[in-house]
Amino acid sequence: MDVQLLTAQLNSVANRDAKRQKLSNGSQEVELSSKWKTEIDAKSVCGSTAGAGSGDFDTFKNQRRHEMFRLKKMYEEALTDKLDSEWESKKTAREQAELIKTERRRKKRLRRKEKKSQEKTTSDDSDSDSDSNTGSLQKQEQEKEQEKEQE
Repeated sequence: MDVQLLTAQLNSVANRDAKRQKLSNGSQEVELSSKWKTEIDAKSVCGSTAGAGSGDFDTFKNQRRHEMFRLKKMYEEALTDKLDSEWESKKTAREQAELIKTERRRKKRLRRKEKKSQEKTTSDDSDSDSDSNTGSLQKQEQEKEQEKEQE
């Protein structure tokens, strides 16, 4: 008989949890699903509450310490992820700016090099004529100096 009574009580509790509860909030009725209900399990009392045994407080402190460590670790990981992503974005921006600057400088170098080579080719053409004249003048001067030394 005790077994039948216990099963009946369990079934009524299960049915009650499955149904929606209606709570009256003034003139409005709010329906809450059974998944939003919270029940207090008094069998797992820990901490410094009434009904806790002598060793429960130490267990509570240990669980709390582990939970605080876990939360701190999650916070630090989130912070490092955020800082890493910011650093990566800044790094890519720096690299892009550096590439643009390098490209500009390369183009400028090439322009100067082309200009120099064009000047050289144009001056070589004009210098070839003047080199023959200046070369002969230099020879004449050297000859004059040698004659002066011999005298």
